[in-house]
Amino acid sequence: QIGKHVFEGGRYVIHAAASFEEALRVAGVVHSSFDTGIAPTRRFQDLSPQEKKDILGRLQSILPELRLAREKFVIAADAWNLVPEDERSAPLMAPLRSFGERLPRLQRQADQGIAFLELFIPLAGYPTENRFLLLLQNADEMRPTGGFI
Repeated sequence: QIGKHVFEGGRYVIHAAASFEEALRVAGVVHSSFDTGIAPTRRFQDLSPQEKKDILGRLQSILPELRLAREKFVIAADAWNLVPEDERSAPLMAPLRSFGERLPRLQRQADQGIAFLELFIPLAGYPTENRFLLLLQNADEMRPTGGFI
């Protein structure tokens, strides 16, 4: 069951990555699916507004798949934690032990990636352009705002 859920989660991640890679290839940022490098002539700032919108839209569209993958990883980690400790140390389980110990890290990375995309996509102006006001203060001052912002 653990392997099944990890495999399904991995399948969601791979499908989402392939979908995003296709958007980059269409925009000319990546040359081909076998080329892992970014085209040296195209930078994000060089893309047209429509190309940027297409890429951000693709990122937005893969978020549900990434959330499903995260849930599969959570289920797998929970199932691993249900395996009694004495059974985990059995010789037959030795190859799976390091795999099971990596599940929390996989889950944490999925959480961080999804949180980043959920923040980045709106900040990048998708689906509509936004304006943001960032207010900062110096916490080392006696009065951090100094009476003004």
